[in-house]
Amino acid sequence: MAPCFRAGAALARAGVLAACLLGGAARADTLAVKVSDQGNRPLADAVVMAIPARPAPPVRPRKVAIEQKDREFLPFVTAVQVGTSVTFPNRDPLLHHVYSFSPAKVFEIKLYANTSPDVLFDKPGPVALGCNIHDWMEAHIYVAPTPYFGKTDAQGATRISLPAGAYTLEIWHPYQNAALPGIPARVAGTLNQALQLPVSVPQRRIKPPLDPSQYGG
Repeated sequence: MAPCFRAGAALARAGVLAACLLGGAARADTLAVKVSDQGNRPLADAVVMAIPARPAPPVRPRKVAIEQKDREFLPFVTAVQVGTSVTFPNRDPLLHHVYSFSPAKVFEIKLYANTSPDVLFDKPGPVALGCNIHDWMEAHIYVAPTPYFGKTDAQGATRISLPAGAYTLEIWHPYQNAALPGIPARVAGTLNQALQLPVSVPQRRIKPPLDPSQYGG
């Protein structure tokens, strides 16, 4: 193997060699996924998960925020790892009332302005969100049982950094027609995977114009 440095002082050689070894150890492999619907159109907001064959090392989940702005939830779909705390900051000059009755998480944050308490999502699965004041407001959380997950962009693409090894790929979308079975995959280097998920997008209630004279706008 070609050396990553030229001969020099012993101390310099040792330092550069350590950097090379550490750099190699830190390398991550990549799962690149493209998701389309039944019409071969790119599917945004699909959550792709790689479930490792062996238990994944513990990862400390980060705190996530789902905003309420202009009487909408932002973003529409959020993917988090089990054990993540989510807050729901209210950016509107009116009150909101966030709730979910989903089996993976039942909670309610009654009428509030500005900041909300943290909500811990400790069970895997989908969580549908609503606002008790503005019934057109809709959003979704998927609580992943793995640290290796991603959400597709407008082009239906996502990239997940993960160690090489054997995985089962799972996919979820709030408007999917049915759940897809897990797909075995072995990642080494970069694995490109194309997935298709049939969806049916419901007609959502139109947001009415803001009326400051009405309670909650």
